[in-house]
Amino acid sequence: MNGYTVHTADVTLAERIRSAVNAELAQRGISQRELARRLGWSQQYAWRRLAGRQEMSPSDLEQISQELGVSITDLVSRPVEVS
Repeated sequence: MNGYTVHTADVTLAERIRSAVNAELAQRGISQRELARRLGWSQQYAWRRLAGRQEMSPSDLEQISQELGVSITDLVSRPVEVS
């Protein structure tokens, strides 16, 4: 990413998770639309959560982490990048 890393104390847990999920999707070349399709979600449902319009539930996060093959712990502890 062409952004900069933000100290994790400056962002909420929800922001860290969204940033990590979106970074993981970008790294794998998976669009939000494709993730939604894989999870059986509507595109709007996925967009609202990945854009921060609605909080992710623990179940949402678990489904995403399983689909991406990444642990929730890894997503939560990843440095936050802001563009």
